[in-house]
Amino acid sequence: MVGQKGGVATKLKEVSDILLSHHCIAHRLALAVGQAVNKVDYIKKFNDTLDVLFRFYEKSPVRASALKQIQVSMENPVLKPEQAKAVRWLSHENACNTLREIYPASWLVCKERLLREMTQRH
Repeated sequence: MVGQKGGVATKLKEVSDILLSHHCIAHRLALAVGQAVNKVDYIKKFNDTLDVLFRFYEKSPVRASALKQIQVSMENPVLKPEQAKAVRWLSHENACNTLREIYPASWLVCKERLLREMTQRH
């Protein structure tokens, strides 16, 4: 919104010469970290894994239901994987915390799916 050509701050400066604008330091930091992450292979792969896990359950009501059933049977809290967004670093923390909580149930869902696929092949 601080864009030099069409940002809100630029348009407001056309109305008022005394307006000062600055880019939010927290947002600048989030953008810089997001760009730096793409240069660290380990973190990039981890983020990709978080995204794959999120989509694995998000795109399939059957898998989401299986996860929920296993969580209930294990007497674990019923949680769904959370999406980690590129410029929202708190979302990464939430996604990691949720992954830590659902890991045992998620592992069982994946194991059951793999076993089912293997038996269908033979």
